[in-house]
Amino acid sequence: MNKAKKLPLDPGQILHRLLSIGQHLRLMLIFGSLGAMAGIIAYCYTVPVYYSRTIVNWQIFGIPFHDEAEDRADGVSHANLWRFVKLALESDSLLKDTAIRLGVAKGTDDMDVVRGSIRIARVLFRDTKTLLIEVYSTDPRIVREFPAALLETYEKNQTELRRAYREKAADKYLAEVAELKKRIDEGLKTK
Repeated sequence: MNKAKKLPLDPGQILHRLLSIGQHLRLMLIFGSLGAMAGIIAYCYTVPVYYSRTIVNWQIFGIPFHDEAEDRADGVSHANLWRFVKLALESDSLLKDTAIRLGVAKGTDDMDVVRGSIRIARVLFRDTKTLLIEVYSTDPRIVREFPAALLETYEKNQTELRRAYREKAADKYLAEVAELKKRIDEGLKTK
C-alpha cells in the first residue's frame, strides 16, 4: 500500500506527446501561411477605398414666414431645422446633382452608378453648429472635392427654391391686388 508512489517518466509517452503537438503546430503553420497569402492577394487585387472627414461650421437662419409655416409660437425649433438640413444633404437627388457637378455621373445615370463611385456619404452632428461630412470613395479626387461641391450644390438648390417661392408669392400677391382692384372698380361703378 504505497500511498505516494511516483511513476517514473516514460520517454515513449513524452515523445508521443511532442509528436502530437508537432502535428498541430504544422497544421497551424499551414493555415497561417494560407491566410497570409489570401490577405496579400486581396490587398493586391482589390480596389482601394479612400476616406475623408470634413468639419463644417454652419449657421442656420429660418425664413421668417411662408405658406407652409409651422406654429412658431414656441420659437424656432433648431432641432427641426438641423434635421431638415441633414435630410437634405443626405438626399439621393442632391448626391446625384453633386456627382454630376464633379463629373462622376451623367444626368441619365441611376443611383447605382453614383453609388459605385461614391460609396458612402453621410452627414453627422457634432454639436448644434457643426456638421461632419464623411465620404468613402474609390477616387481620391472625389474624396477631396465632394464636401465643398455638396455644400455648393445644396446652396444652389436652396437659392432656386427660394427664387421659385418668391415668384409664386409675387404672382399670388399680384393676383390678390388685381382682385381687390376689380372689386374697388365694381364698387365705384355701383355708386
